[in-house]
This record gives sequence, C-alpha cells and structure tokens, in this order.
Amino acid sequence: IEANKLSPDLIPAAAMAARGYTEKGDWRSAIRVLKKAWEVQPHPDLASAFAAIEPDETPAERLQRFRTLTSLRTDSDETKMLLAELLMAAEDFPAARRALGDLPTEHPTQRSLAILAAIARGEGAEEAVVRDLVAKALSAPRGPQWVCDKCNAVHPAWAPVCDNCGSFDTLSWRQPPTTGTPTRSLAELLPLMESRPAAPAEDPEPEVPPEPDTLSPDEIARRAN
Repeated sequence: IEANKLSPDLIPAAAMAARGYTEKGDWRSAIRVLKKAWEVQPHPDLASAFAAIEPDETPAERLQRFRTLTSLRTDSDETKMLLAELLMAAEDFPAARRALGDLPTEHPTQRSLAILAAIARGEGAEEAVVRDLVAKALSAPRGPQWVCDKCNAVHPAWAPVCDNCGSFDTLSWRQPPTTGTPTRSLAELLPLMESRPAAPAEDPEPEVPPEPDTLSPDEIARRAN
C-alpha cells in the first residue's frame, strides 16, 4: 500500500495494494487504486485484482461491476479483450464479438485469437472454423508479457528480480521476442473465463467420451497442438 502511494501507476504495486485493501474489507480504496492505475495502463493483473473484490458474483453482476474499468481507455487492446471475456461469461456472444472488434485481424495475438475462437464456438460455428482459429491462436505472437530488459526472459508474473539473470528492477510489460517463447494453452489465455463462479453442484453423471462435434476448447487446443 505504501509503494502504491509512492507510485500510483506502478501496476504490481497497484494490484498488491488493491488485494491488501480487499483483505481489510476496504473495497472502496481497492477500487480507487485499480481505477487510477487502469487509466494509466490497462493490464490483466489489475483486472484480476478487481475480480477478487467480489469473487462470488454472477457473470451478469461481474459485467456490470467491471464497467468501472471497461468504460475507461476504451481504445486499449486490454480493455477490448477484457470486455469481450466478460460478455462471453455472460453468454452474450454477439456483443462479445462487437467488443473485440477487428483486434484479431489488426493486432493478432494468442489471447485475442483465443477469445475469437471461444466466441465462434459460443455462437455455434462449425467445428472446422473453431479449430482453425485455435490453431492460429497457438501460433500467434504472445502479446505483451513481463519481460526482462536485460536478458529478454519472459516471466509469468512481475517480480523485483529476474529469475533468469538475477537483474534487479528490469521487468517491463512489453512484447517479448518471437524466438524461444513457449506456447500457452487455451485455458491460460482466458483467465477470467476460468475464474467465473462455479455452477451449483449436481449429481455426478457417468463420463462419456466426447464426440468430435462436442470437444471442449481445451481439447481442441490440445489436438491442434
């Protein structure tokens, strides 16, 4: 929290401060911190911290609450993808496609194409169309990541010291080099979809092997890989 006060636009500090406020029950301060940081640079870490404020809300409630962020920096790629993910969680796939716009063609990344594949599946597109989009997503550029400015190592999360070369304060949010970057799974590309509230428990049913036309997005990604 003190680090955030000293540097309000530092993404890691804002995310950690917001989580600290949330643990204390001070949701108003958490929202204020995240909103201020989002206005400077929309970032998935900020969205994740914002989701943690109300972890048990329904997709519709989450979509409404996230307007605090998605109404800001509407021209940002991150804002577009976040809104598309929230609309997918609410099963409004046409609106999700409109929110994503032409981002997958103008700035194709693993995440933007994975979102488009999920939208297509939700709209009932043919399996061949979904498979093609998944294949494109898995071979597309990763998009911005936490990258060490000294050795170009990619990190899954911000850290004060680079795990690869040991340099201090060298991680920045940018496009990583195109060589030597591992491919991520489809599930890893849609974090907010994975954090939706769980559906009410039902009596377990015997598992039946999926038919080709009912494969999950994760299975499609596995087979495409």
